[in-house]
Amino acid sequence: MRQKLASLDIDYSVEVVDQHGFQAHPNHKKRVLKISKVNAGSASSRWVGSTVRCLAN
Repeated sequence: MRQKLASLDIDYSVEVVDQHGFQAHPNHKKRVLKISKVNAGSASSRWVGSTVRCLAN
């Protein structure tokens, strides 16, 4: 995810956290994308693409 955001010149940092209930949660004020380590294993390329599109807009 870090590489994809950097390649698209999206200025967000990525934090991997140990929290339940979400796969990714963007914080637009802090420009941080939190990714749940617990649910990240079930993430698909479609999920990654939709998250990047959300941040790009």
